[in-house]
Amino acid sequence: MSSRSPEPTTVDERQSARKRRAILAAAATVFLQKGYLGTSMDEVATLASVSKQTVYKHFADKERLFAESDAVSVHLVLGPRSRGLIGAEDFARMKQGAIFVNTSRGPIVDEAALVDAIRSGRIIAALDVYNTEPLPASNPFRDLPNTVLTPHLGFTTVEGLHAFYEPALENILAFLDGAPKNLMNPDVIKRS
Repeated sequence: MSSRSPEPTTVDERQSARKRRAILAAAATVFLQKGYLGTSMDEVATLASVSKQTVYKHFADKERLFAESDAVSVHLVLGPRSRGLIGAEDFARMKQGAIFVNTSRGPIVDEAALVDAIRSGRIIAALDVYNTEPLPASNPFRDLPNTVLTPHLGFTTVEGLHAFYEPALENILAFLDGAPKNLMNPDVIKRS
């Protein structure tokens, strides 16, 4: 069964779908140009040639996102604008029993506020990244019952690990056997 939405049939549905595509394209353009989506939707609205209200009709702002979502999953690069982006006010907006997932970077989230929200039983968390890695034995996340923790391997699949580590291992073994391969600077080996 396909998860795609049915094709729009009415003129209004087709216009709305075109606006949504234009907004998505504009948002992607802003993201690609700057490496993040700005806090203002003005740029997105301008690029999409629609009003700011139209952008908000199709997309939720941060406050609404946290208040209405059953799950919030964070996928951002860490930078000056994203550091500490998610804090106590955001967790307080979340529905009782909502799920918070962070697979991006730990410092995007106020860790103490997240611990408090989890301890209160308000939310459930799945975390793959932390302010300090590897996660220290004394970190409070380790003792929270409604939390799933992984050691910054959320991106990993068995196939991905094989694709990454097998060539590296083959290169190491070839070097140890005196027949290095895939050298970036072969002149270094020739000089030794």
